[in-house]
Amino acid sequence: GDLTRAGMVALMAGVVAAREALEANGLEQEALRWERDGLEDGVRGVMVAYLKAVPVRLGPGAVLCGSLPRISPLPGHTPKPVVVGVVPVPGGGRRLEWSASDEASLAGYELRGCAGKTYIKKRERLILKVAADGERVAVLPQGADRMCYKVYVVLKTGNERGSRAVG
Repeated sequence: GDLTRAGMVALMAGVVAAREALEANGLEQEALRWERDGLEDGVRGVMVAYLKAVPVRLGPGAVLCGSLPRISPLPGHTPKPVVVGVVPVPGGGRRLEWSASDEASLAGYELRGCAGKTYIKKRERLILKVAADGERVAVLPQGADRMCYKVYVVLKTGNERGSRAVG
């Protein structure tokens, strides 16, 4: 229609600049993830040393020893994953629904997601927590199709298992 050659050249320059900005942002995010992962490994070592040192310093029967955080789940089994379904919502967006877990020690469910079409555990982020007796549903806004999701069954021991990824 009204697009001139100069307008097309300007439009293409804008598209190229936007793509380069997205690629640069992606590379920056990847570098930040590598840095975060390295820091997590170092922090874990410090926390393990702290958890060993506190009972020695305060004595094993000290009241404060009972409030020390756990770094890993208690021993136990891994729950069975739930089945997740995706339903389009009129006007855009999607609705995730999942089956109930039959675990006796169920603490609840967690909806987690990560950007992109492939689910990468290291990139997942918590989106929603649902109580064990809560409604097993999540309504996602428009644009949610650019992400992958998993619903995790979380036990009171901290053990968990994710569903298959849906996107």
